[in-house]
Amino acid sequence: GLGYVEEIDTLFAEVIAACDGERTLRQAIDSTLAAMGAAPGSEPEPTAEIMRQLVQEGFVLPVRAGV
Repeated sequence: GLGYVEEIDTLFAEVIAACDGERTLRQAIDSTLAAMGAAPGSEPEPTAEIMRQLVQEGFVLPVRAGV
């Protein structure tokens, strides 16, 4: 198994699941918020920083536009 443990809340677990390579991160966040009954753009302030950390650690891979 992985030698790494990270605690994330339901929002981030759902956002990661919504990152399917077909939608932007903004779309993944907004669709997750909508499914949770929250308004688009109402994500917690550290969302971008947490997602950057997940990319740096290899848990989420960025997709280049046009690829």
